[in-house]
Amino acid sequence: GNSRLADQLTAVASADICTIDSYYSRLVRDNFQASGVPSSFRIADGDEDRLMRLETARESVEYLLSNEPSFRSLCETFGMAKGEIMIAEQLEKLESALSSRPGGIDELETHAGLLLSEADGDFFGSRRGKALASFAEMILKRISLLCEKEKSIIDTEPQIAPYLEAVSSDMSLVSELVSVLSGNSYETFRKAVASKVPEKLKTVRNAKGEALEKKDLVCDLRDTVKKELKTLKSLVSLSREEISEQMKAEASVCLDTLTALRHYSKALAELKRSRSVVAFSDLKRAAARLLISPDGKPTPVALAERRRYSHIFVDEYQDTDAVQDMIFRTISDGRNLFIVGDIKQSIYSFRNAEPSVFSSYRNIFP
Repeated sequence: GNSRLADQLTAVASADICTIDSYYSRLVRDNFQASGVPSSFRIADGDEDRLMRLETARESVEYLLSNEPSFRSLCETFGMAKGEIMIAEQLEKLESALSSRPGGIDELETHAGLLLSEADGDFFGSRRGKALASFAEMILKRISLLCEKEKSIIDTEPQIAPYLEAVSSDMSLVSELVSVLSGNSYETFRKAVASKVPEKLKTVRNAKGEALEKKDLVCDLRDTVKKELKTLKSLVSLSREEISEQMKAEASVCLDTLTALRHYSKALAELKRSRSVVAFSDLKRAAARLLISPDGKPTPVALAERRRYSHIFVDEYQDTDAVQDMIFRTISDGRNLFIVGDIKQSIYSFRNAEPSVFSSYRNIFP
């Protein structure tokens, strides 16, 4: 028989086969002094954890509404001013979701900082502006293709030749806007788009048979061109000043939200510490801190974990989140991680699973 296969079957008995939660627990217990988790911790069951979270959220909301004027405004911004219980539930859900992100709730501060740093520059120089410029470019390409299709139809039918003037005008319009867009000035592009009005098609009468069909087809294509141009105008309808105000307002909302979440997270951590209890989500974050340094590099604990495993096999990867993915990649040497999953079978969205984490590997290993 296959001697290597036989050796591997023998080795299965000594393999560290476990759930990801069990892995966190083992790692934290082995390194409890560095983890910040009490050595005598117990893991709360789902109901106990949920009760602690909601109870603390309600107490936090009561405190914030009484002592933080910005929090009441924040609730009104999100339409959550109808009851403290609903506000508490939303606060708990938001903290849970952000805690599954690599930067945790502090990603709000990072996001706010980026918004403020980009608010007063040219919008096309910002992250959102670059995305909008890319989308605008796609729209212009679609319009160009539509115009070319219109022209190719007109060229085959003399009876609708009068349409060529308007279509040629559209093609010139697109060419000009593409040129302006390449200049990377949002306000210049916005004004250029606003000033463009498609010429009307000239009247074509007495078209019959195939000529009539082609006439109708060109008219339909032209309607689509107008719709695309309307979409483009809506994308750049705000002035630079209006966008700047929106970015600054969003940054303020992020920071106000972060203040509320930090109060809630601190109160929840103190309650758990007083009871020597942790949730699996706490163990995940503790494991991430043990394995990944603030600069994103592997810690000595991570390097020790790498030496512990010759191969790492992970099933159901479609139900991981970004933090779990970072953990697996950190304890891997880059060549020994084998993952299996099926996006269609993702069932843990309620635990903040991100199927996109798994699907992103298609771009890494096409």
